[in-house]
Amino acid sequence: MLRLLVVGLVCVLGCGGKARFQPGPGAVWLAGIRVAGNRAIDDDELIPKLALTRDVGTGRAVDPHQLALDTGRIESLYLRRGYFGVAVKARVDEKRGAQTAVFEVTEGKRATMEVVIKGLPPE
Repeated sequence: MLRLLVVGLVCVLGCGGKARFQPGPGAVWLAGIRVAGNRAIDDDELIPKLALTRDVGTGRAVDPHQLALDTGRIESLYLRRGYFGVAVKARVDEKRGAQTAVFEVTEGKRATMEVVIKGLPPE
């Protein structure tokens, strides 16, 4: 009975953690995401909304399709805030196999509107 308990405990403790990625020679993986040129929207708000955040540190390389989708996501966030001239360019920097997805944002001017009401009836 004690042996069964010890084996069960070892299995539970041994399988409880998330596996760490250990890069091998010649491996290429996504190590991080960086956004440059963004002043209106903080990194803390942009980066968690990107699909590539799920792949950081997992051992997967940058997926070009996800990179393009995330470029559109950043543009969309800026468009919703009135930055209609926003431009986002994505690139992948690589150093010794560690890739960093870099999004360069050119915000442009924020759209403004002026409302003038003329001819209100007297009270």
